[in-house]
Amino acid sequence: MTPARRAGARAPGARSQRQTPKVVRWVDLLAFLLRHTTPVTWDDIRVGVPDYARHGDDGAASAARMFERDKDDLRTFGVPIAVVRVPGSATEHYRLERAAFYLPYLQSLEADAPALRRVSREFYRTLAAQPVESSAVELVRAAAARVRAAGDPVLAEQVDGALRKLAIDLPHVARAPDDDVALGPRTPIDEATIAIIADALAARRRLVFAYESIDDGTRTRRTVAPYGLVQLQGQWYLVAHDPSRGDGVAALRRFRVSRMREVVADASAPVPQFEVLAGFDIAEHARVQPPWALGDGATEAMTYEVVRPTGAARGALDEGDAVAGYPMRRTVHVRRREVFVRWLLAFGGAVRPVAPASLVDEWRAALARMRAQYAEVPA
Repeated sequence: MTPARRAGARAPGARSQRQTPKVVRWVDLLAFLLRHTTPVTWDDIRVGVPDYARHGDDGAASAARMFERDKDDLRTFGVPIAVVRVPGSATEHYRLERAAFYLPYLQSLEADAPALRRVSREFYRTLAAQPVESSAVELVRAAAARVRAAGDPVLAEQVDGALRKLAIDLPHVARAPDDDVALGPRTPIDEATIAIIADALAARRRLVFAYESIDDGTRTRRTVAPYGLVQLQGQWYLVAHDPSRGDGVAALRRFRVSRMREVVADASAPVPQFEVLAGFDIAEHARVQPPWALGDGATEAMTYEVVRPTGAARGALDEGDAVAGYPMRRTVHVRRREVFVRWLLAFGGAVRPVAPASLVDEWRAALARMRAQYAEVPA
């Protein structure tokens, strides 16, 4: 049996009438390449990407041409798919250069646009600037307005969040004259804010500030006990105990300094105003958080099991806390459940949820939707 048949390809001449959208095929190809840390051959790709495998053996040449077009298109967008030679093999291998797989900075061509502010040269050193014309800015604004006009509050929230992220590089794109949502660039960190935080850390004095949510831009007042500053991926974060979130280590939070506003030291009581929790280790908070742990909301304990500890799935054992009596299980604290479900799905069944039961149900429902998306329509 050929690899394509093992992958579930249909018999020659029985291809589906439904055409997979090109963008879905691109995402499938990128996901496949990102899952492999070593170079892969075209035969590997053809079996691993559903739309290529669907062509079957007789359609291998057509699938190969489609892959070449997709590869050229993705390279045009800046996706660094490299062709590499493997010693002892005459076959071309492909690899996604992860270290350079970043989106470029956006630079407006408008005469009155603010100058592009880059982060440290040591971070994203290879990034270039991508010029954006005024017509593209207007197109983004118009598209955002149409999405809001659809009346779906979830979509409206998501498009506003996308505009806020665009505003980091293009501050003027985030607000059109008829927008009813105030969006704008992030305020850069100034020396005065850092000095206030540093003095409070040294004296063990509480800090009071307004914290801006990255999701919807709302601000909430916080009074916290500062424990330390850490830098992650070019950004400064304050590690602090937030009494409004509870007691003990569960109330420890990381606050991105660039989203802290009106920062002042609490002068209502003599110092020291708090004691650092026993066992606190700043190094534990200096690690990059997984996407499902980001945010300001409450966390939920969720347990998963690695059923096939190979490849990327082995890395899942490095997350969370071990479960007594179950060496292949881990418990993590999740703030964004839907993101966590997608993270589990990315392992292709090698990692599965265990508890709570509602998580298992959501994972199964998401899996069913994914299968339905890729189901072939009978000819």
